[in-house]
Amino acid sequence: MNKLLTSIVFCAVIATPLIPVAASADSLAEREVNQERRLYDGLTDRGELNRQEYFNLERRQESIENQLQRNRLDGNGLNENERERINDRLNNLSESIYRSKHDKH
Repeated sequence: MNKLLTSIVFCAVIATPLIPVAASADSLAEREVNQERRLYDGLTDRGELNRQEYFNLERRQESIENQLQRNRLDGNGLNENERERINDRLNNLSESIYRSKHDKH
């Protein structure tokens, strides 16, 4: 019983640092999906984005997606610096989407 308890505690301690990495990667993916939806909604639903704004913002979104994909495929997953850089780029794009959707064409 004591060995079982020790094994469970050991596994929990080893796995704990991995949880934020997985959650963080999922949150980046969720942000990408959300921003894609915001772009599409801005073009179609309310006409808040003109075609040029949409294509420029979409190009930036694709660049971020490509960077994220490259970082994931390098075999090491995302390290903290890569995650921070992608998060900064997503923040910048989010601000740009907001500004573009609220400008007066």
